[in-house]
Amino acid sequence: MKKLIIDAVLLPLLIALTCTLVVSCKGDDEVENTEEWEEIWTVASTRAEIYDEGNYFWVKIDDADTWQLHDSYVEGFEHSLGYEYVIKVNVKMREELLQDASDRTYTLISILSEEQKDSGTPTVEIWNIASSTVTVDDVLYYWIKTDDEEEWTLFPTVIEGFNYEEGYEYLIHVSILKATDSEGNEVNTYSMFYDTPIWSEEVESDVPMI
Repeated sequence: MKKLIIDAVLLPLLIALTCTLVVSCKGDDEVENTEEWEEIWTVASTRAEIYDEGNYFWVKIDDADTWQLHDSYVEGFEHSLGYEYVIKVNVKMREELLQDASDRTYTLISILSEEQKDSGTPTVEIWNIASSTVTVDDVLYYWIKTDDEEEWTLFPTVIEGFNYEEGYEYLIHVSILKATDSEGNEVNTYSMFYDTPIWSEEVESDVPMI
């Protein structure tokens, strides 16, 4: 008898808990995702065009220290080249996903500041890396073609984050950022902009003979 009474009490509670976990017992098609929040963006004074994929904003979101590319439209925001902005943005998850579109919408709430300045953002280029290298005086040189160049040229500097394997040709995004060396000279630093190459292929590249 006690077991029946306990079951009679617990069963409705278990059903209610289960319904809560599956969002009020609605099917997936009936559930509306209305999650939204606010972010503070620093928008750089320059934009980037990446591999014919359109113009991207350089942004730092909230307390981020590094620039990242953002390709989505921000409703109500008009960006003027040469000006760095700090803006407040409303971010909302889409109720219905659109093909080839972000799962979020972005709307300008307010412009907190606008300043004419050089934001010091990276330059991003597309590099073709040949399947063989050259070593001179213990320095490793890559054979590269940058952007629309047709001829291979030697490049001696390290590309941070690039995992090269002899015998493979690569196409990669390279981030180029100005820095200052230990002697106070301005130099360029090079790193992978994305973690993975655009493509890689095991092939013998047609580099010049040395």
